[in-house]
Amino acid sequence: VAQAAYTRAYAHAARAILADLAERVDVGSHSLLERREVKNTALVVITSNRGLAGGFNSKLIQAAHEYIVESEKKGEKTEVILLGKKGKKLFQHFNHSIAAEFEKVDIVSHINEIMPMARMLIKDYQEKKYDKIAITFTDFKSALQQITRVVELLPLDPQTMLVRSDKESGQEKIHTEFEFLFEPDPVSVLDQLLPRMMEMQVYQAVLESDASEHSARMMAMRNASDAAEDM
Repeated sequence: VAQAAYTRAYAHAARAILADLAERVDVGSHSLLERREVKNTALVVITSNRGLAGGFNSKLIQAAHEYIVESEKKGEKTEVILLGKKGKKLFQHFNHSIAAEFEKVDIVSHINEIMPMARMLIKDYQEKKYDKIAITFTDFKSALQQITRVVELLPLDPQTMLVRSDKESGQEKIHTEFEFLFEPDPVSVLDQLLPRMMEMQVYQAVLESDASEHSARMMAMRNASDAAEDM
């Protein structure tokens, strides 16, 4: 829980920097900002490895299923990328296509643990295997409140990311008139910044999911204990 809270400020600041940068340089030609007709979508689904967490996994799987159904209505083909063993129910119950499955440690402690999946997503988007990449995870608000979300990661939309950052941080954007100097040049800076931004969004989603899973399991165990005492 603490780790998810500590990294939120960094994630918010990074989104704000990207949005501010997008207003000042021409980023339309960068591959991670390229918007094209959506034919193929990758949906990352972050679940737990184990059960006994109340409705934690069932809500995630239902949200993913509904997103896939809505995408299919628009003529989009969606493939699922799993992080967490319980996500297999998307195939077992709904017969959705599973494109890849990554091993998830119970508690993610370093960004390197999600880097193989994040880099695969970036590579597949740049090579146009997918036209859109989204992620389903559980956003931690408090020990009593966790919210299932589906967020579109690619193409990176600086303005959308800024709005989400402002809502999460409770702050409004302050417009400045600073002149940015880029070394060696803006394109090189974006080539380094945008992939790191994508990786950070995935990492933050995993941290939020871990915190939510922990809280959901604690509540499930408390409810079970209370029910046992009543009996």
